[in-house]
Amino acid sequence: MLPFFEKGDMETLLPAMAERGEIYDVINIDRVLDMVDDVDLCLDRIGKVMDQQSTG
Repeated sequence: MLPFFEKGDMETLLPAMAERGEIYDVINIDRVLDMVDDVDLCLDRIGKVMDQQSTG
C-alpha cells in the first residue's frame, strides 16, 4: 500500500490530484478542517477531486 500514499499538504496535493484527473468517492478529512486557514478553499479543492455523485 505504501506506493499509494503521498506526503504533503492539501494546498499542493489536492490541486495536483485534480490536474492528474484523479476522482474519489470518499475523502476522509477527520481533524483537518479545524487546522486549515481557509475552510472554503479546502472544501472547494476537495470538491474538484470528488465524484459528482458523492457531492450530491
